[in-house]
Amino acid sequence: MTEAIPKEIDAQLAKFVRVPWREDSTLIEVGIDSLTAVRIVVGLLPDDDAEIDAGQLGGIQTVGQFRRWLRDLLPEQARAGAIR
Repeated sequence: MTEAIPKEIDAQLAKFVRVPWREDSTLIEVGIDSLTAVRIVVGLLPDDDAEIDAGQLGGIQTVGQFRRWLRDLLPEQARAGAIR
């Protein structure tokens, strides 16, 4: 069973993505470039000192991969309120 995605992730995505997307939509298709991805991360993480693995981020190609990667960055408390 896959872990659910917190609703905060999709709310943050909605601030930057203005087109319909699916899990297999590429980040390029929905307009998420590297700068936008970082803005999304900054909007989600409560800790200004949190480290982001740029190598992992650079390897993400789809919205589904990005959402799961974001979920794994969130503190455990935030993940507890996740939705499917």
